[in-house]
Amino acid sequence: MPTERFEKQIDGCTVYGLRSESVELTICPERGMRVIDFIDRRTGRRWFWAPPVGESGEPRLPRNRRGDSFEDSPLLGMDECLPGVDPCPLSPDHGEVWPRAARLLDDAPGILRTRVSLPGCGLDFERAVALDGDEARFDYRLTNPGKERRAYLWAAHPLLTVMPGDTIELPPDVTQVQVTGSAGVRGLLPGTASWPRLTPVADAAALHLAADRAPATVKAFATGFARGEASLRNDQTGDRLSLRFDPEQIGALGVWINRGYWKASHQVALEPTNAPVDSRTAAAALDTDATRIAPGETKTWGWVLRTHPTKRV
Repeated sequence: MPTERFEKQIDGCTVYGLRSESVELTICPERGMRVIDFIDRRTGRRWFWAPPVGESGEPRLPRNRRGDSFEDSPLLGMDECLPGVDPCPLSPDHGEVWPRAARLLDDAPGILRTRVSLPGCGLDFERAVALDGDEARFDYRLTNPGKERRAYLWAAHPLLTVMPGDTIELPPDVTQVQVTGSAGVRGLLPGTASWPRLTPVADAAALHLAADRAPATVKAFATGFARGEASLRNDQTGDRLSLRFDPEQIGALGVWINRGYWKASHQVALEPTNAPVDSRTAAAALDTDATRIAPGETKTWGWVLRTHPTKRV
């Protein structure tokens, strides 16, 4: 089955999708180029998290009005965080992309290409999404049209639904992570921690953060990848979602685990990023080529999201 493109209306917005025999992906350009859904058509698993749906059965999209709070939005699916995750004078919480309407560029069949200008940080951002079988490819172009060198932090923010039996898999060479924040995880402080056992009772891979299963959350960064890959796997059902990236382009992976701490929800975010920090200010302090873009320069990078064949019939 060749890749099929479709469009429909959700909450008064036109959303666009790509569908193959294996998977279906849907985005909404006018809501910050948000990826709404990534569905394995073979099993019906909707990998991206969404709040409870309304009577229509469709996810409710955020309004993205000026002054809206990111935390109060539905947070469904995947956002692009740029020029940072934490708020700064240049941009709100989780960056400047999500509150803005991006433009869909119909310049290639079978590709959903979107572009948005970000006046706060002075950068132009473009993303192209293509589907090939069970893989979705995300390719990016970041341009500095100004006359000054600018610092930036980019992170993809795919929020994944946690199902019973899910586990996080990182490559075997990742034996340590940098914890930047946590709550409800007894004995865990910011700094270096072992992976996957952050503490004797906190097994991050198994998504067990507290001995009594009390609400808990943690944010950490993995770096030093020999192979840029990570996955969420369920051995009970055979479901598996993997990320693949070039460590030379994308040098870190953020791992956020929420076990009932935030709004009583259960989620995982596996976040490919150009630096193991959460703010543009921290990225600027690193002062590396990976976190700076020169006047007139365009940077490109990409990563792949894939669902894998399962043992279900």
